Amino acid sequence: MKRAATVFFAANLLLAAEGAAWAQIVAPATPAKSMTVPGQVVTPADAKPVAVMAPAATIASRESRGQRIPLAVIDYLNKTFDGKLQAQNPNDPIDLLGTTRGTYLTGYGAVFTTELSPIVTPGLSPFNTKITDQQRDQVHQRKLARMETLRRLMLGMMKDSATSLNLMPEDQMVVVAVRLLYLPWENTAGLPNLILMKADRRTVLTNGQVQTEEQ
Repeated sequence: MKRAATVFFAANLLLAAEGAAWAQIVAPATPAKSMTVPGQVVTPADAKPVAVMAPAATIASRESRGQRIPLAVIDYLNKTFDGKLQAQNPNDPIDLLGTTRGTYLTGYGAVFTTELSPIVTPGLSPFNTKITDQQRDQVHQRKLARMETLRRLMLGMMKDSATSLNLMPEDQMVVVAVRLLYLPWENTAGLPNLILMKADRRTVLTNGQVQTEEQ
C-alpha cells in the first residue's frame, strides 16, 4: 500500500513538471542592434538596407576632379595643332621649332605649349653673308602680319581641346601657350615673346571670352 502511494505521488509530480514545461511562454528574441557601415545601414535579416547619400560637397568635389584623361587624346591634340600650324600656308609656312607638348594637370586642366617662328627666318649662308637693312625690315613686317593668323590658330586649338577633352569637367582650364623665338639681328618691335590663351572649358564651348596675355 505504501509503495503504491509512492508510485502515484511520483507520477503526479512528473505530470505536473511536464505541464509546467508546456505552459512556459518563450520570450521573443531580442532584436539585433543596427550597425552603421559606410554607405548603408545594416538591420536584421528581414529588413532591406537603406542607402546613405554622400554629402553634396563630396559629389561636387568628385565632379570637379573629373576622370583620368587618356594620353591618346592629348597626343591627338598635339598632332592636330602641329598639323594646322604647318598647313596654314605651304608657300610661306610657320617654322615649328619643336612639337606641341600637352599635359593634363589633375584638378586644374589641360596645358599645351609649343615654340615657333611666325615665318621661316632667313639666316646667314655662303650665298647670303650679311643681313641687309632691307631684309631686316621685310622679315619684321612679315612676322607682324603673321600674328593675326597665329592667334586665330591658337583659338582653334582652344576649341579643339575643349571639344575633345569631354572627360574633363567644364570648370577646369584649357591653356595654349606659344613661345616665339627670334634671331639676334631681328627687329622685334611690336612682336611678342609669348602668347598665352586660357579659359575654362565651359567658356570655350559656349564661345565665351578667352583670356589672352602677350609678353
